[in-house]
Amino acid sequence: MKKQNFFELLIGSNNAGKIKEIKDLLPKKIKILSANLHKLKSPKENGSTFDENSLIKAKYFSKKTGKICLADDSGLEIDILNKKPGIYSATGLEAPCMTLLLFLIYHKM
Repeated sequence: MKKQNFFELLIGSNNAGKIKEIKDLLPKKIKILSANLHKLKSPKENGSTFDENSLIKAKYFSKKTGKICLADDSGLEIDILNKKPGIYSATGLEAPCMTLLLFLIYHKM
């Protein structure tokens, strides 16, 4: 199989900070494209793991643009709370929830 050189890579995110973070890790010869450039909103992340959500995003953006896509998913996992809030970090950590989370951590210690 002939080795292919990829010079364009779509980052499956609309988060400018995440795009910069990934771009900084990659060789400079790779042209980084973002979902914002294609005016695409992120798909619904309904996976049950970070891996599943990453794959959902990568497939979605790749299908919409015809480009090779790298996507990730991340969140806050707290060992003392059995890795919670996990994949729900982004949606479940508003001020009241963060207060409850800190309360639970304090009382588990």
